[in-house]
Amino acid sequence: MDTSLTRTPFYKSYSHIYKEAPSVFESQAYDTGLALRSIIESGSRSRVALRDSLSRIKNFNGTVGAISVSDDREFTRPLSLLTVKDGKIEIAKEPAQSIKN
Repeated sequence: MDTSLTRTPFYKSYSHIYKEAPSVFESQAYDTGLALRSIIESGSRSRVALRDSLSRIKNFNGTVGAISVSDDREFTRPLSLLTVKDGKIEIAKEPAQSIKN
């Protein structure tokens, strides 16, 4: 489990309420809700205004770091490289080595 996520208020609240850890999908949904709420609170009310405001998101403080929207309207966020060690998924300390055939 990514410790940058497990230390967040979102993770703690979700785990307390649902008695299980949130997946990446819950984290992304939460971040989307926060971004939309922020945009609406800033005055965007129409579909066009919401679309335009979403496309201008830069360094929005999400559950595990800054979220931005690219020129292609793709959301970007920090990623963690994972590996399997002793049958458990954990964050990789070093980049994985490629296997040559």
